[in-house]
Amino acid sequence: MYIDVSANPKSGHHSVEISIRDSGIGIPSDRLSAIFNEFEQVENACSRMFEGTGLGLAISRKLTGLMDGSISATSELGKGSAFCVRIPLEESLVKLAEPATQPIDLAGLRVLVVDDLELNRRIMSERLTTWGMKVKLAECGQEALTILEGRNSDFDVLILDFQMPGMDGEELARRLRKIYQHTATPLIILSSLDHSLSISSKHEIGRCELLQKPVRSEHLRLTLSRVLRAGPNLEEKPKTVPPMPDHIGKKVLIAEDNKTNQLIVKSMLKTTNIDMEFAANGQHAYEKFMALQPDLILMDMSMPVMDGLSATIAIREFEQQQNLRRCPIIALTANAMKEDQDRCFSAGMDGFVSKPIKKLELIETIDYWTEPRATGCSSGANGTN
Repeated sequence: MYIDVSANPKSGHHSVEISIRDSGIGIPSDRLSAIFNEFEQVENACSRMFEGTGLGLAISRKLTGLMDGSISATSELGKGSAFCVRIPLEESLVKLAEPATQPIDLAGLRVLVVDDLELNRRIMSERLTTWGMKVKLAECGQEALTILEGRNSDFDVLILDFQMPGMDGEELARRLRKIYQHTATPLIILSSLDHSLSISSKHEIGRCELLQKPVRSEHLRLTLSRVLRAGPNLEEKPKTVPPMPDHIGKKVLIAEDNKTNQLIVKSMLKTTNIDMEFAANGQHAYEKFMALQPDLILMDMSMPVMDGLSATIAIREFEQQQNLRRCPIIALTANAMKEDQDRCFSAGMDGFVSKPIKKLELIETIDYWTEPRATGCSSGANGTN
């Protein structure tokens, strides 16, 4: 997927244009004009492979219309689609206020950028170069370490991607801190997910900034200014932090058909000792529940083959037939209306976590429902009021 945001000044007026291109399955030409209708999807089979209610594009069209803008789409079947949003800007929005913290002059400073995606490296390089910075690029952690351990490695700041194959940004940051000349080099880690560093990593890495992608140019420049102003602080001691809850031995079954959401949950729980098992649909969740007997189930509502409500009803019936303890089932849902919550509880669920999922809320929910007091309860954390 490629996202481009650009300004378009025309005879005293300004507008912003956002284009999103993907390389997916594409949309048939005879269906393209209908995709902005409510509850309209290209694939409407009962066992569809793509989730969603068909409201997103309809809502987007209404929102852009309220802002006197427009949204359009083009597509080629089998090759992908492109969506373009154009929104006019008021003059008051064009003249942005000066930031409270003025950026410093970055011209001439050396920066190492580490990212496994070529497009990300190119975009970051172009952005930093416009500020006069001298940019060195690396496509993986091992290449970055080779550069940092070699000659001419006196970088003023390091920018790392969090999610990289082989050696992620967290591991790379720990390893580069062991290189003498980079024990205190200003460090920025960029992540497309809601990441946080493990406690042990915070101690090893020390001072660094963790920013979530996509990061705006002004935000990045102010962050660079802040970390460069702060400079090295070798005397800084790591603050005492409370111990993480003990998750050893806790088994959590996650029923989620969307692979991106699976990756997000897995990444959020990476620093815990939770034993995670994933199911791609409700039928798989029911079968894995019988085999694993987990401590908790996180159940997506919209899944092919068998949805979350049907899977929950089947699990509750199995528990009664086998005289098993009640396993807490928490709904993962973007539908937060009162009637949706009532359906969850009527089916036998114990609580819900709203999408998009937040890391702290997810971990707190798991901690609560895997405590002994949660067994057999029908309300509590994220449950009914």
